[in-house]
Amino acid sequence: MSDVVAATDAPTHVIRRAGIDDFAAIRRHYALVQDTHAAQMPDMFRPMVAQDFPIERYVGYLKDSNLLPIADLDGEVVGSLLAFSSQMPGSDGYLPVRTVCILYVVTEPAMRGRGIARSLIGAAAEWAAEKEAERIDLSVWAFNADAHELYRKLGFAHAYTGMMIKPAEVLAQCGTGRLPLQPIKSEQAPPKSRLTSWLSRWR
Repeated sequence: MSDVVAATDAPTHVIRRAGIDDFAAIRRHYALVQDTHAAQMPDMFRPMVAQDFPIERYVGYLKDSNLLPIADLDGEVVGSLLAFSSQMPGSDGYLPVRTVCILYVVTEPAMRGRGIARSLIGAAAEWAAEKEAERIDLSVWAFNADAHELYRKLGFAHAYTGMMIKPAEVLAQCGTGRLPLQPIKSEQAPPKSRLTSWLSRWR
């Protein structure tokens, strides 16, 4: 799993699997993703803090159910991708499917435009084929125009559109007073917790 970049005079990166010694580099990539999202969507994301990416979490990503390939250029980590495979059993109208889900793709800012992300996604596709996955899933936020362009060029297609709005903004458009008020019952017992309800079945 390697990739030769388009420019003939540009250095060539290779794709390899991450190891324990790559923790600092992958943690930096995780911070890059988190901090970018925090800068673009501060109402939803916060910048990365020290406890967000401990070594224990990283070691879990090195297990066989995950894929963590690295783009290596002369011993330097210039890109990475994190994916996992999943067998979805099918429920609520969904068909069962084996899928590989890409959680993130990162290229070092100074190395973008050299085919690194393309190589990493190609590695994920090889892994998906090995896992006999029927599809590759990923999600991308609306602000990330570069990622949208890359995925479209690689043949990814929109499967759904996620949308959001604050309740106050809808109420400003639609007004209030549509929801019937619930009658207030006196001496109403508090609802049982899920654990309490479960335990009561065994008494």
